[in-house]
Amino acid sequence: MDVNLVGFLSPSTLWAIFQMVLGLGAVIFVHELGHFLVAKACGVKCEKFYLGFDAFDIKIGDRVLIPRRLVHWTWGETEYGVGILPLGGYVKMLGQDDNPQQMAEERERSIQDSDDPNVETKLDPRSYQAKSVPQRMAIISAGVIMNLIFAVIFAAIAFGTGVNYEPPVVGATTPGSPAWEHDLDGATLLSIGGESTRNKYFTFGHMAEAIIFEGGDEPIEMSFLPAPSADQLSSQPTAIDATQPRTLSIQPAKNLIEIKGAKSLPAIGVQPTGKAVLVGTPPALEGQAAALADPPLESGDKIIAVNGKSIVQNLTDENGKPYTRYSLFLLQKLLSQNQDQTVELTVEREGSEQGTTPTSVVCTLPPNPMRTIGLTMKIGPIEGIQIDSPAAKAGLQKGDLIKQIDGLPLGDPFTLQQRMAMLAREKKTAVVSIERKEGSNTRQLEIEVQPRLPRRTTNFGTNRPIDIDSLGIVFPVTNEVLKASDIAGDTMLEIQPGDHIMQVKFVLDDEQQELFSSDTVDLEEHPKSWAHVNFLMQRLKPGTQMELTVVSSKETSTYTAKVLNYKGYFQETRGFNIATEQMPYQAQSVWEAITLGARQTWLDATKVLRFLGKLVKGEIPITGLGGPGTIVMAATSEASQGTPRLLLFLTLLSANLAIINFLPIPILDGGHMVFLFYEGIFRRPVSERLQYLLSISGLIFIVGLMLLVISLDVWRWSGLF
Repeated sequence: MDVNLVGFLSPSTLWAIFQMVLGLGAVIFVHELGHFLVAKACGVKCEKFYLGFDAFDIKIGDRVLIPRRLVHWTWGETEYGVGILPLGGYVKMLGQDDNPQQMAEERERSIQDSDDPNVETKLDPRSYQAKSVPQRMAIISAGVIMNLIFAVIFAAIAFGTGVNYEPPVVGATTPGSPAWEHDLDGATLLSIGGESTRNKYFTFGHMAEAIIFEGGDEPIEMSFLPAPSADQLSSQPTAIDATQPRTLSIQPAKNLIEIKGAKSLPAIGVQPTGKAVLVGTPPALEGQAAALADPPLESGDKIIAVNGKSIVQNLTDENGKPYTRYSLFLLQKLLSQNQDQTVELTVEREGSEQGTTPTSVVCTLPPNPMRTIGLTMKIGPIEGIQIDSPAAKAGLQKGDLIKQIDGLPLGDPFTLQQRMAMLAREKKTAVVSIERKEGSNTRQLEIEVQPRLPRRTTNFGTNRPIDIDSLGIVFPVTNEVLKASDIAGDTMLEIQPGDHIMQVKFVLDDEQQELFSSDTVDLEEHPKSWAHVNFLMQRLKPGTQMELTVVSSKETSTYTAKVLNYKGYFQETRGFNIATEQMPYQAQSVWEAITLGARQTWLDATKVLRFLGKLVKGEIPITGLGGPGTIVMAATSEASQGTPRLLLFLTLLSANLAIINFLPIPILDGGHMVFLFYEGIFRRPVSERLQYLLSISGLIFIVGLMLLVISLDVWRWSGLF
């Protein structure tokens, strides 16, 4: 049986899917229940109550394969059922129909005929149209109100039982981004835009949203606790407040989030953190140094020290309870500073029997050889310099092009970090020869720089520069070849300086395939992405093949190279499978749970409005929308992380449904309310013809929107964007 199918049919996945179906059904059910209950209270005859739409039968010829109604029954005067189309639900009331084609017919149905020609026809008193404007407003708004009420209930239950969330801690920064310039790696956010993150449910996602929605042309005020420096680490755990809080005004950039069709969204270039706890079976990538640990590492191991220096941080969670953070940032810092050396890793390991005391195990971990195919690529000028970095202190500037280091050619840019770290350990300086443009002139300069020990694992993204933390600079690595060797195959010598690599395809086995979202990198579209190619290459097992599409001055050729260990050079990472960082949050009383639920509902509802505002302005592309498939996938993912996470997702979905349904679009609840406001003000309903035309327009818009988001789901799954 296929491995993915086995995972899909696992009990935990099936349970998550069941919870998802139940949860999404509940959101639709309470919306329609609101309409139904208020309509009944107003004396309106409700003929149908359906989850899903019973629009048509699926059949071949005259044979019905799937009926329009999966299940249905009649109780009293109402038919209840589940329709074949799981795109919502509806309550069918006498005298009311959202289908413009049936509006006139439905009004006719609600008129009571009289055998006496002298008696005027009149509306059936139990029809929707016979009710007063305030009553009809109550019926129409009841679905939205029920969604908002249950959004609060969903969130209150989640907070009452306790929910895990990603804390606002920076795990990594994007090279060259504002967060990178201000050295925010490992920082714990204390406030942003004047809002405190302490003693409340404030997630990493809230921080990102605050920047996207509030960031713009003006800087954002932030306060944070920096990560401890290497000098502050000892054999004992470090208190989270060992560093002094810092406050800064940071200007978001608009070139960091790459979404097709979008105007640039504001961002500062931060990513959430993981924790130094090993997961998976095995807990290390095959072919990486972590798989060679002695004794072997085990899933569930908590890394507590590197070479005797503790990476554990003691802090207090949002409920005031002691909490231990196994800092991934501190682990990466110590491994980066010792990337070419064997280290001793101390792990805390649970006993084989439940209730036994955890034991400390010291594992020897060899350095992790860097991978190469023997190509040296051309770099571009410096694109960013970190504040207070060695480069900034020495006088390097943006736009400088590095030509030599200590009188020798720059060489492979991916080995520069290790070379600078070796000089830093020996407290030696480096003479950096640069080319600097000043107007129409170009100057050759030699600048002496004192490198520092690296503090982070280099993070790469598509078309992003490479980060040399020992100097505090970033520069791009282009797709232009500077030099080729034959270590990865004789044919590589056919690649000449000046040739451009336009595409890279990794030939992956089944195990490695799971590590990559795509096996191809298009450098024609992203010519500065060789750093990203190199980053992906480091995850490959030696011997893996790469197919290179190369364009020379004469022709386009394809070459096959074999990934090899780079003699004398090592990666900053060691190949662990790392857990995500999750902190617990639980309300301490029923009232606090309800208050938190109301706050979360308000945030989710206003988030929808802000999203729609940016969508209308073109700042968020239409591709940012998701259809039923995206909702199902997101709900299943949240359900797999526990029922409280699913409930918070249902809060978001319920608030979404409430806001979207109340937009002033004909055939939606908001459109009906506009008609009712008109009728209430002018004492007459909107003309049938105008209502018909507006309803047709609304129907076309909604059907078009549904087709669009479903198409986006299909394109998203197919990997087109």
